[in-house]
Amino acid sequence: PDGYHSHGLLLEDDIEVSPLFYWWLLRAARSYGPIGDGTLMRRRRLVGISLYTPRLNEIHYPQVKWLPEVHERAPAFLLQVPCSWGALFFGSHWRDFLKFYALRVRPPFFDFAQEATQRGVGKHREPLGDPHVRLPASRSNVWPRSWKRFLIDFMYGRGLAMLYPNLRLQRSFSTTFMERGGHSAKDGREEAIQATSLRRDTDPLKTVPLVLASQTNAVQRAMAELPSFARLGVFDLQHERRSAERLVQAGFAFTESVRWWGHHRAAAEGNPALLPAYAALADLWAGLPSPADPAVGSCAIEVLPALVPRSIAHSLEALQPANLNLANLNLAASSAPPSS
Repeated sequence: PDGYHSHGLLLEDDIEVSPLFYWWLLRAARSYGPIGDGTLMRRRRLVGISLYTPRLNEIHYPQVKWLPEVHERAPAFLLQVPCSWGALFFGSHWRDFLKFYALRVRPPFFDFAQEATQRGVGKHREPLGDPHVRLPASRSNVWPRSWKRFLIDFMYGRGLAMLYPNLRLQRSFSTTFMERGGHSAKDGREEAIQATSLRRDTDPLKTVPLVLASQTNAVQRAMAELPSFARLGVFDLQHERRSAERLVQAGFAFTESVRWWGHHRAAAEGNPALLPAYAALADLWAGLPSPADPAVGSCAIEVLPALVPRSIAHSLEALQPANLNLANLNLAASSAPPSS
C-alpha cells in the first residue's frame, strides 16, 4: 500500500488462492468498510483482511493446534496475529508499520550480529534483540529474517487485529504449500526431486483446503449473516478470547514498559541518549502523536482515557505528548515496569 487510503494484497510465491478469494474481499469490505477509508480502519484498529484460516497457534511453543470453529461460531473473527499466507493490508496502518519497522531494527533495540549468528534449535533457540522490547511469551521473538515478526510486534503494541474467515474445516480463500525458503526448509532433502514442482509432503495443519468454485452457493449462505464489527469475536496474541479494549490496554502497558526500560537503562549506563531513543520507539509503537511527526498514530490515544486506570491516566493533560513521562504517569524510575 502506498497511501493512507490505499490497500495492497500480499501473496507469497508458494500461495494458491481460491477462485472466490476476490468475492470474500468484496464481501468483507461491504460488511466492515469502506476499507478505502483509512481513518475508519484506524479507528477500528483493523489492519487487514486474511484470505487464510489458521489451524495452528504459531505464537505458542511448541506450536499447538487451534481450530477457530471450535472457539467461534460466526463465519468471521478478529485475531491479533497477521497472516502472511494471503492477506489484504490497509495503507493507513501499513505506512505506520514501515516507520515502526525502520526504527525497531536499529540499535539499541536490534542486534545485527546476533541475528546473523543465532544459536540453538527448537525450544532452545536464542531469543533475539533487546529482551525488554520482546513480546511476552511469543514464539515470534526467535524468528530471524522475518518481516512478520515485526508486524506482530507492531500489532501488539497498538492493539490491532486482522479479520479472518471462519468456514467449516478451515476452508480458506488461500493456502500455502510451504515451499523451501528462509523459514520452511523441511523439504530440503527432496529439493532435487521437487525443484520444478510443488511439494507433495504438505502439512495438513498448514496447507488448509481451498474453497472451490463448486462450493460457491454454500459459502454465500455461510457468509450471508456476518456479524456487525462490534460483535465479531476477538482473540489476542495468545489466541485467547478478549475484548478489543483489552488488546489496547495490554499494548499500551507494554509500550510504556519499553519507555520505562529506556529511563532505567539510560540511568544505569550513564547514557542519556538512550532516553529519547526508547521514548521515540514507545511513542511510535503505541501510536501516540509526537511533536516531530504529529500525523503518526492516534490509534491508542483516542481510547486511552476510558481504558487506562485512573492511577495512571489521572488527567487528560497527562496524555499530551509533551507531558507523557514517568512523573505524570505516577511511575517511579525505581519501580517495576507495568505488566502487559
